[in-house]
Order: sequence, then structure tokens, then C-alpha cells
Amino acid sequence: MKEIKIEGKDVVKGDWIYVECKDKDGEVYSEEGSVVFIDDEEVGMFDGKEGWSVKREEIVSVVPF
Repeated sequence: MKEIKIEGKDVVKGDWIYVECKDKDGEVYSEEGSVVFIDDEEVGMFDGKEGWSVKREEIVSVVPF
């Protein structure tokens, strides 16, 4: 199983998290949802209505619920 470690926290599939990200243009955005997949480039998330992914390199902080 893939995992991601951000700020000392292990995040795995099924965790509900709040992520803060910064894109390549320096814009900061945040997302909240359940982790549905983790691969070498992206973390896939789902909030109960829709799914999306965030690039691992853009994640700057994670707050697990």
C-alpha cells in the first residue's frame, strides 16, 4: 500500500484529510476529502460528491481528521 508522509504524519487510503497546497504559480488552495488512492505523483481524493487529485509536490501541509 502506498502512503505519503507529510509533516511527520502518515496518510493512507481511507483517511479523511484537509490538505493545503501551493501550485506552480504560487497560488495556495485547500481541499478536504477522503484519500482514495496514492501514487508516486498524485493523491486522489473524494468528498462524497466528486473526486479529484492533487499533485504530491504541491502539498505543503496535511491535517488528518
